[in-house]
Amino acid sequence: MARYTLKNTQISIEVDTLGAELKSLKKITTGTEYMWDAKPEYWKRTSPILFPLVGSLNNGSYRYEGKEYPMSQHGFARDMIFAVTQQAEQSVSFRLESSEETKRRYPFAFALTVTYTLQENQLIKSHRVENLSDRDMLYELGAHDGYRAAVREDFIQLEGTEAVALYGMDGDNMLTPKDREVSGKLPLTPMTYGRDTLVFDNPGCARLRTAQGEVAVSTQDFPY
Repeated sequence: MARYTLKNTQISIEVDTLGAELKSLKKITTGTEYMWDAKPEYWKRTSPILFPLVGSLNNGSYRYEGKEYPMSQHGFARDMIFAVTQQAEQSVSFRLESSEETKRRYPFAFALTVTYTLQENQLIKSHRVENLSDRDMLYELGAHDGYRAAVREDFIQLEGTEAVALYGMDGDNMLTPKDREVSGKLPLTPMTYGRDTLVFDNPGCARLRTAQGEVAVSTQDFPY
């Protein structure tokens, strides 16, 4: 495992080859760290990439073309070493390819490339999934970035939204409507965290507003 650092005059990042996971995002002028610090007693990760599954499966397995495959929560990419395929002053790319190990859990040949690029005070993270099989490839892809926030003090604002209808996961790990509409301003309270998974249709820009500043997250090309 190794970490790669990118830095400009406004922000710096560190990315680990394990899972191509973003481990640090700092503002240069203040030294403010925006990423969760991965305390193992709460959550040991910072921003895992979810592939080829988002969520969990009943009994931790699935059946494809008559054969059963084991699959852990959120897939295996977050626990595998990515190769660095490109590095420049303001960008770095990581690539994971299928192997005999992955085919024991996922029968497709694939390549997953994750690129981090600095652009002034923005971090642009892009994902590219390539199907190297001779058949249609079934997969899910997700980001699970964790940012530092104070409970009961900070909040998330969904830009241009007054109210949203939520979806969640039921006992069978299926996407289902989840209770009532909520405000486009989500307070970070124990009740909010108690909802666990909140799923939004066609999300716009979400802004985390804290005493240390603001983090704006735009999920372009992600339908949920």
